[in-house]
Amino acid sequence: MGQLIKFILVSILASAIHLDILHLLVTNDVFLPLRANVAAFLLAMIINYYGHTFWTFNHKRHSFQRSLTRFVAIQMAGGMLNQWLFYMAITRTNLDYLWASGAVLAIVSLVIFILSKYWAFR
Repeated sequence: MGQLIKFILVSILASAIHLDILHLLVTNDVFLPLRANVAAFLLAMIINYYGHTFWTFNHKRHSFQRSLTRFVAIQMAGGMLNQWLFYMAITRTNLDYLWASGAVLAIVSLVIFILSKYWAFR
């Protein structure tokens, strides 16, 4: 199975968890959508790291310390991009916060795949 397919599968799992956590935090009045999005992103990041390290990009082919440092940097940049795009989507459009988050996750996942493949896990 190719890296792109593996990346998509891990990303779908992480995105589903992200959306579920976002929904739970908002509907149970724990956080408003913007703050809930940060918490959901951080939890999904753990799924992303383990899935991509041990399955998508084969952890035996790269330095653990180097890839972890680079992956965290990519995820933090991706998190900031995610939050900015999510903010723009929910304040500038009529999209429901879950639809907005789903669209943003698709965009950010593509950026993260490219950076992970060619920088973090090479």
